[in-house]
Amino acid sequence: MSNTLSSNEQAASGLAATIQTSLEQYLGFNLSMLSVDVPVAGSGMPDALAPEVTRALRAWRNLIDSDAKAIEAAASELASFDDFLAQQLMGVGGGQS
Repeated sequence: MSNTLSSNEQAASGLAATIQTSLEQYLGFNLSMLSVDVPVAGSGMPDALAPEVTRALRAWRNLIDSDAKAIEAAASELASFDDFLAQQLMGVGGGQS
């Protein structure tokens, strides 16, 4: 990601995809396997928390998905408005009204 502003819909879609893909790295593991992989006293306790962590991660996924959709929607509106202004001010672009 760069520190530039853009109303480019493709750039926004790329950003949305990046945050969704990054999330998959956090969700791609099984929390219930610790007591199998590390059969020592106390390893069952994290396994008991697995359902709660799974629910929290699911909520996180929903938030990220919602944010990704909002990024794309905002970029689409900004691009449309940029196009409209270009048409009105300079006679270029699609000129949606």
